[in-house]
Amino acid sequence: MQSQLKACLEKIQQKTPDILITYPLESTRQILQQLPHEAPYTYLPGSVTNLWKKIHDNFSVNTLSLYQHTLLLYLIQRFNTQSLKFKVSPAIIKKFTYSFHRIINISSDQKRIYDCYLKDLALCSGRIFPAGARLVEPYSSIQRALVISGGFSQALKFINMQAHTRSLKNFFRLHTHLEELEEFTPEGWQNTCLLLADMLILNPQINGLIGGSWFYDPAISKISPHLEYVQQLIIKNGGFSFYAETEGENSDSLIKSNKRRQAFNNGQYTPKCYVIIWPRQALLKWAKKLQNTQKTLTNQLVTLD
Repeated sequence: MQSQLKACLEKIQQKTPDILITYPLESTRQILQQLPHEAPYTYLPGSVTNLWKKIHDNFSVNTLSLYQHTLLLYLIQRFNTQSLKFKVSPAIIKKFTYSFHRIINISSDQKRIYDCYLKDLALCSGRIFPAGARLVEPYSSIQRALVISGGFSQALKFINMQAHTRSLKNFFRLHTHLEELEEFTPEGWQNTCLLLADMLILNPQINGLIGGSWFYDPAISKISPHLEYVQQLIIKNGGFSFYAETEGENSDSLIKSNKRRQAFNNGQYTPKCYVIIWPRQALLKWAKKLQNTQKTLTNQLVTLD
């Protein structure tokens, strides 16, 4: 870690000797530390975006990329779980370590998807946490627009869902990271949900999980049955599914699959974004039941031995 940061610092100082004096990394770190805990990972204050624009305009896009990557390494070097605005389990700390190793090994010259960089920036500054198959924003809210986005029956379901949650605030919001898809499997998804159950216990202020994506769409079970497990695990265990919006030809679901693209072009599939919500108590009940089942199976195997 120290060697990578040192190399980046030397490289940026060779290119632009005064840049780290004019735009100190520590100033940006402090700004990120002071952001509201409910701010989404995509939010950056004007003081940061304006600074980046100045670097871009006064130097070059390559210098900006190098500066941004150096910032990630600087944040990792100063990362401390004690300063987080939520408690973390030992398993989540290991996930942080994995993510940091991935980030450290990224070349400073590598061109990246901006959304991936923003997620890494939020990770390194402790605004979100890794949980295997998902990244998680710790303090998100349920959007009230779901009351009207799916008609009268969905409005009634939303009211029913509210009866199972203490509030519409303080939910773990789930995100995928295109550079961390190794655990995007049925087993990885189950393990992620177990990790999040432990995180709920450590953070009693959190009211459950929420996520929005095309792969939570019930129609996925027909067009891409291998992804059905993603929403079925939650829906079959006390969770709720809500239609949010219809996506167009630029939907990620079409980019990732020729089969879905062909079905879309033939009028057989329309990408839709659905939001899944898993209330706290329902998730904890599922986790406890699964853990008890695993213990029973383990004891049976020991008996057979």
